[in-house]
Amino acid sequence: PKYLDEDTYIVLFVKILDEEQWEKFECETIFKNVFEIGYGKKKSSGYGQIEVIGNFEDFKLFNESKNATGFISLSHYLPANADKIKEAFYDINVKYGKFGEEKSSSPNPFKPALVLMKPGSCFLTDVKREFYGRVINDFKNQKEAIHNGIAFTLAADFSD
Repeated sequence: PKYLDEDTYIVLFVKILDEEQWEKFECETIFKNVFEIGYGKKKSSGYGQIEVIGNFEDFKLFNESKNATGFISLSHYLPANADKIKEAFYDINVKYGKFGEEKSSSPNPFKPALVLMKPGSCFLTDVKREFYGRVINDFKNQKEAIHNGIAFTLAADFSD
């Protein structure tokens, strides 16, 4: 196990697209509960527990371009047709997802492999969207499997 020292903090950025739904489903409370219980592998053994200090607060220091010609992905990304990517500068990562909870101890706990664009990749598009990417769930032999390929993005101006 790895432990953070008392001077090290993890910062979580959440992009809220619908403030009303965020409040309705009490998403901040859900995040806090998940981190108290633990997140990821071996959470039942106490791994992945994070102490939440303070409340969610608005962060306005990302300087997103008003004249965006594309976006920078800050997380893994699976392009969607609606993103209308014209040009891309990226590196790839193969994700071998694994089911959680009761499916993790099934005979085949692994999801089908998926190729995703790595964080830091840049994409040029004329389309302005609230989010880019897609969730995929059309695997032949595992109908219950889903992979999240919706990226946390920053609008950027790549024109010279």
